[in-house]
Amino acid sequence: MTEIVRAAGAAQFLSFVPRLAGITPVRSVVAVPFTGRRTMGLMRLDLPGAGHAGERAFAATLVGLLCRIEGATAAAIVIYADEATRDAPRRPLVRAIEQRMEAAGLPVHDALWVGARRWGRYGDPSVGGARAEVMTGAYEGGLAADAVPPDLEPPFVDAVRHELGRPMAVPVALREDVPAFFERMLADDDQDAAATAALVWALDRPALRDVGLLTWCDGVDRGDQAVRAQLDWEADVAYPMSLARRMWGEGPRPDPPR
Repeated sequence: MTEIVRAAGAAQFLSFVPRLAGITPVRSVVAVPFTGRRTMGLMRLDLPGAGHAGERAFAATLVGLLCRIEGATAAAIVIYADEATRDAPRRPLVRAIEQRMEAAGLPVHDALWVGARRWGRYGDPSVGGARAEVMTGAYEGGLAADAVPPDLEPPFVDAVRHELGRPMAVPVALREDVPAFFERMLADDDQDAAATAALVWALDRPALRDVGLLTWCDGVDRGDQAVRAQLDWEADVAYPMSLARRMWGEGPRPDPPR
């Protein structure tokens, strides 16, 4: 059930992924759904820890999300890992994803990987090359100019970049109530560079990003629940399904004006 694209096409496809994502993925599983030969956006999840049970559960969640995309006829999978090796990383995880996709009747368009030094295709060691070949579309070293909303003035953008270059300054702005910070950013259109840089810094960190998204969906009380859930999860307590479902796109509709 695997439809393979040409080797040259695989390299070009990987070079487009950062543009589709708006970031350069690291330690990530990226799924790109297709309808026919056209892409339908991109889904990025944090690379899970190694382990048979966890990888199978991750594969089930990922494919479940893909199956919710109306019109998706196939999907490509890309693993971004830290390994500096010529061998394909995380093979058991990719096998679990492919098996789950096959069971769901969703063809695998391609399965590729990008490591610290090289890239390649799962199941075909003849395809691959240096990492630099597929990173031409990457966002390296901070904010990308074309990722900045066009209505922001260049001096403000420069000021945000300056604040992001001061690693000790940004987290200080988040030492207050984190959901309250996200709520204030939602309500106030006239933010200074330091606050905007703090928001960018927070949204680049999955735990804080989830708190922000839940706060924006449902309010500060839900954000407080997300903070407690994240702290409990760090202590090996299961993440509440009521919050997880919201992140999957299930549950009550978020407040549209928010």
